[in-house]
Amino acid sequence: MIVHLKRLITVIIILLPGPKMRAQTWKIAQLRDPNPVVNVYNAANDTSEKVATITKDEIFYCEPGNAGWWHVRTTKPIWGYIPKSQIQLIEELSVAAQQKMLLSIFTTHRKLGTDFISAYESKDSVGYFVTINKLDEHRDRVYRPILNIFSNHVCKTGDTLVIRKLLETVPVDGVMESDARDLAMGEAFICKSDLFINALNSINNKDDRFYVSFHIGFGLLQHYQKIEKQLMPKDPVFIKLAEKLDAVEKASMPGN
Repeated sequence: MIVHLKRLITVIIILLPGPKMRAQTWKIAQLRDPNPVVNVYNAANDTSEKVATITKDEIFYCEPGNAGWWHVRTTKPIWGYIPKSQIQLIEELSVAAQQKMLLSIFTTHRKLGTDFISAYESKDSVGYFVTINKLDEHRDRVYRPILNIFSNHVCKTGDTLVIRKLLETVPVDGVMESDARDLAMGEAFICKSDLFINALNSINNKDDRFYVSFHIGFGLLQHYQKIEKQLMPKDPVFIKLAEKLDAVEKASMPGN
């Protein structure tokens, strides 16, 4: 058994389903221009109770359908309805618009993570709480939701810049476990493994390279566990891909 897989098995966690969210039907969206703000209603009409608002550039979840009102969930989370005409599915944006959004969110997240680590290392207690709150808020509001389009975007375009920008967020994200991020990287790695390997090898810090590679591998493992419904997948494609990551990790060990 290769070393990479042994390490991954030691950190397996049980993935619990999110509240009421059906991954196959819920999609991420934003408001259509030029709406600066839209009210979220308790029922599919504008005479029911207002339960929240969604602002321009905010990412939210929606359940597409044929009706004039779609069921939505904000990242708070608050559930409700808004008119279909005011919803722009992010997956239907142009490739250029998707890239711009991904790069902006990943770049901001890296900066927030770097600020958090700086405050932590300098033992700035006030700065620590300020920066970690900003990082957590950004993760919940836009970073985690946008990961829903990452693998499809990368597999379709081979966008190396987006790959590198996401990888740069991993060492500074402030959380040890991020299932959504790891799974997004793992699924994209399946179709563009060579691009990921090149991006990993461009990371100068060996500790960071090892850490990022490990999390890609964990996401890869999650993907194949869901397919095969067993702890240790046996798919030859999975084994081959895991071996690629294992080679990167071995080269990142002290003394190599």
